Amino acid sequence: MKLNIKANKETTTTSTRQALPEGWYHAVAIDAVEKRNSKDTGDILVLTFEIIEDEKFAGQWTWANFNVTHINPQAVEIAEKQLSYLAGAAGVDLLTDSSQLLHRPVQILVKQREWNGETKNEIKMYKEANIAAEQPVRAAQAKSVDVPF
Repeated sequence: MKLNIKANKETTTTSTRQALPEGWYHAVAIDAVEKRNSKDTGDILVLTFEIIEDEKFAGQWTWANFNVTHINPQAVEIAEKQLSYLAGAAGVDLLTDSSQLLHRPVQILVKQREWNGETKNEIKMYKEANIAAEQPVRAAQAKSVDVPF
């Protein structure tokens, strides 16, 4: 692919995305990627969620990480419990593959935390979306997205 873009040497930041304010949001998982964690102690499942019902934040993304394998069994147990709650909120009775969670509306409780001097989001809870099943869900095509961490 050919490009012809002049560099902006005045910009020092690579992202203008701001953390979502704390609260409940209707969202849909649009991507699921399994990768090795940064400390090489296990594998994480990274789910990308897109906010679908909020005038100001619709279309914004946030992420949830789940330790699907880890040298600490408690980390895996926590991830399995979180995935169980997410599956229940998404209407999945038996979760056998992360793709079952994609494009299913849920509500997510977003909290903020400080990490390396930046405000980041964490998804703390999941519950049923309580929106009509036939209501169109604004979700991206199922494709891989770059996770910004």
